[in-house]
Amino acid sequence: MTTGRNDAESSGEIVGNTVKSMVAFISRSGIPFGKSFSEAYKKSPENIGNNLKQLNCEKRIFVDSEKIYGIETWGNLIITSSRSSIKAWNSVTGEIAWTYSGNFDLGEKLWVTDNEVICAGRETTGKGYYGKSFILVIDAETGKASSIIKYPVHPDFVTVANNEIIGRISSSNSDGYIKCWDLSGNATKEIPSSNPSSALNKLLANENYIVDINDKNITLINRKNDTTVDLTAVETISSATISNNLLICGLSCFKSSSSDIIVVDMEQGQQIYEHKTKGLFDREYLGKTVWPGCGEINSVVAKNNMVFMLHNGGSKSCCVVAVDLALKSGTVLEIPKPYSPYISLDLQDQCLFIKSHEYRHQPATSSLCIWDIDKMEKVRKMDIPEFYSAKWDKGNLLVSSGESLIKNDFKVLHQKGEILVGNSSSQDQLTYESKRF
Repeated sequence: MTTGRNDAESSGEIVGNTVKSMVAFISRSGIPFGKSFSEAYKKSPENIGNNLKQLNCEKRIFVDSEKIYGIETWGNLIITSSRSSIKAWNSVTGEIAWTYSGNFDLGEKLWVTDNEVICAGRETTGKGYYGKSFILVIDAETGKASSIIKYPVHPDFVTVANNEIIGRISSSNSDGYIKCWDLSGNATKEIPSSNPSSALNKLLANENYIVDINDKNITLINRKNDTTVDLTAVETISSATISNNLLICGLSCFKSSSSDIIVVDMEQGQQIYEHKTKGLFDREYLGKTVWPGCGEINSVVAKNNMVFMLHNGGSKSCCVVAVDLALKSGTVLEIPKPYSPYISLDLQDQCLFIKSHEYRHQPATSSLCIWDIDKMEKVRKMDIPEFYSAKWDKGNLLVSSGESLIKNDFKVLHQKGEILVGNSSSQDQLTYESKRF
């Protein structure tokens, strides 16, 4: 790995302009929440027939030499990661504060915590081969490496929580284990895992728990006392997220009787709830419905009692559904175009991001749909060429578009008369069934 460089170089021309537009859109079946999701759902879901918003958008474009994958912020700096470099941009002037580059291939995840920038990657040999894996910790202010952790951990199996770096170590002779480091690169603990190592592994963590998932197997690790609990789901886990002390898993099932999501209380160490939709999800093969009533939840995010899940079963069955765990019911938010498997969900503050990518056909298309989950209103849909990542920060929407970082300063005016509510059609109302343990 080469030594990173810390320089204040010009970013090139910053393009700044003000765009004023009226955006009209139709939301398929969103619920204007009012007081709460549960209370609103007791009445018939209302369809937002025409939602007009005046957006004053100051757009700034920062041009890079590489495609931008990860976006984070620290103070007035925007941190971006590409395959072979990490850059810090001054969000006001557009100048590059520092650059850290080297002979490596970085993963797509980027974290900023306690004044440190963290990214995982692999060394490159220049002949198309990868060398040793590593975890890079960079001082966010100076751009210099605070520590470089060289360990056989795949970039996809690294996460950061509570100022601790957590990695799943694969081993050819055993099932592997969980290893933790502090931000100085010192190993803090090593925890055996009963899950086998494979491409199906998923690693999640918050301040209290570490979750190691493989296929149907779940290992819950209490970070305070290192005790573990092993659970087994009825179907393969294709996505998962943590909300407080709840683990929500999206399943990939081939039985119409199987659940779409399961909810595990990590404090109790057991599954407490499962949710099954009725008459909504189907799985297809070659454009034909082969497994009716079977869900494949490719992405799931959650906040408090609200769960948002993406089902992408084929060209005829692709939708984003909001589920209220308290009421055990839900509604369809979006029916995006079938870009399987390139649709994903992200939840930042009060915003739900529905990210779509289509790279199989040229020209490639991509878009970002934004929902305000507090009001359950669709804010905007944006077509973004070569879109990959988005970050909501202090009223600014930061998006990567190929080699460009675009900063959108949105001032959305919420005034009376802007939201025109029409009656929903009966076909937009869905029936759900659920089971309690």
